[in-house]
Amino acid sequence: MSNHRRKKISPPLFLFAILLLLWPISSVCAGQKNAGVQNTVILWTDSARLKAITLVSVTPGQKPIGIVAIPIITKIEENHPATLEELYNLQGRQGLIAYLQKSFRAPIKTYFCIDQKALVRASELVGPITMFGKKTTLLDVFEGSYAEQRCDLQVEIRALAQKMLEPEILVKIPALIWLLTANVETNLGPAHLLAFYQTLRGEGPNILRKEALPGRDYQIRGAKYREVAPEAWVQVFQSVTGGIKNPG
Repeated sequence: MSNHRRKKISPPLFLFAILLLLWPISSVCAGQKNAGVQNTVILWTDSARLKAITLVSVTPGQKPIGIVAIPIITKIEENHPATLEELYNLQGRQGLIAYLQKSFRAPIKTYFCIDQKALVRASELVGPITMFGKKTTLLDVFEGSYAEQRCDLQVEIRALAQKMLEPEILVKIPALIWLLTANVETNLGPAHLLAFYQTLRGEGPNILRKEALPGRDYQIRGAKYREVAPEAWVQVFQSVTGGIKNPG
């Protein structure tokens, strides 16, 4: 994966980077009011290991911002590799994105990759946060370990977005930006990120709509899988985007 491009994030855009996995991006430049649906894949990694996949869909001038959480244990149609995680291990980011494009029947032209080390250090810098009356950390929220049961994805993402807009978090932006610049791989430019930040500030967290890719979970000899019907990919995409149809 030596073809990844590293880009620095502008100071007002840290919010986008730190909420990436739960609440990601507008990949639309400011002023592109007539652009079509923009889809971005977000990959959370721990060195070479893939930890999470998120698809974000934004249509300029329309609501909502659609977000789909895609389990790495999702079974793929071909016999080998067996899951999205295995596909990533064998074919890297490009092979994974190609499969997602085929499954969602939508183009995915932008990506944002963030490593576990950046999240751990960012969580330490942010310090304790309160979610639903319970004191926790940013990392625990990302890991899903701050509550006995995982909250509704949409409720959780909106609550975290609101929390990250508070003044006590915003003052920590410079230190967090310095930390993240060395741990983010993306083909998004500053204008793309600024568009997201401006949209969130203007519309508020309720513009975000998030669901998990639905399917049947099962195990074979201790290995976990999620079986997803072919039509479920398109259905969940349309659900989070308010029924917007994919081009192509």
